[in-house]
Amino acid sequence: MLDIGLLPLSIRRYAEGNDVSALKLKRRCSVYRITSSDSTYCLKIAHARERLQREARMLQFLAGDGLAPQPICFEPDGEREYLLMEIVPGHDAADNRYMADPAKLCDTYAESLTLLHSLKTKDCPMQNRLEDMVQRAEENFRNGHCDRSLLRYLDCADPVAAFDELTAIFRYVGWDREVVIHGDYCLPNVMFHHWRLSGIIDVGYGGVGDPHYDLFWGMWSLQFNLGDVRWMHRFLDVYGRHLIDPDKLRLCGLISAFNGFRGQDYYTAE
Repeated sequence: MLDIGLLPLSIRRYAEGNDVSALKLKRRCSVYRITSSDSTYCLKIAHARERLQREARMLQFLAGDGLAPQPICFEPDGEREYLLMEIVPGHDAADNRYMADPAKLCDTYAESLTLLHSLKTKDCPMQNRLEDMVQRAEENFRNGHCDRSLLRYLDCADPVAAFDELTAIFRYVGWDREVVIHGDYCLPNVMFHHWRLSGIIDVGYGGVGDPHYDLFWGMWSLQFNLGDVRWMHRFLDVYGRHLIDPDKLRLCGLISAFNGFRGQDYYTAE
């Protein structure tokens, strides 16, 4: 149960006297819907340093192009961070109404990513480049961290061999295309309204980066949710095979295995 009296004053005035319901209750981050007589909002509450300020800045940037909800207020209190934003209409792409038509879902999902990757990078306030990702991956590898479920997905059982492959690919791949990336491009983070993109959410890992990172997670999410590799291949076809470097795609998968599940810094110990 959310104690409204503990919210920062700038957030509290939106919640007091209105209906507040939980959408997600997790250890790291909780999400609530606030419904008043004339408006609906989304409130995220996370432990300090959980990237909500970064997310607020990315939302502001993306909202300018109509691709994300407008942030209303960001407040830290030392222990927690609070991000209040507009609600996104519709349902996420993992909803059964969209999963029931996987071909159309793949097409719309790929077209939405193309739209995101077509934005100009000049004014994007954040960065999440491969060089920084590789540096984090190396630190995590040295500390013995990896997501073994992702290694299995990549058909690579040995973390040492996986990291050696990562560094080998990183030495020779080119850096000819950077775009605005989501950083966790999975079906639950893409919102559709009557099959049209209504917004992307959870953009705390977004910024200027390599498009293959989003492509890897888009592929993974389709296979995970639909359970069939053919939809993953359709997704790549619609996005454009001529834009895809298989080595970079592999590199982004290996990076993800060391940097944590869907870009988050926690790991399975299997």
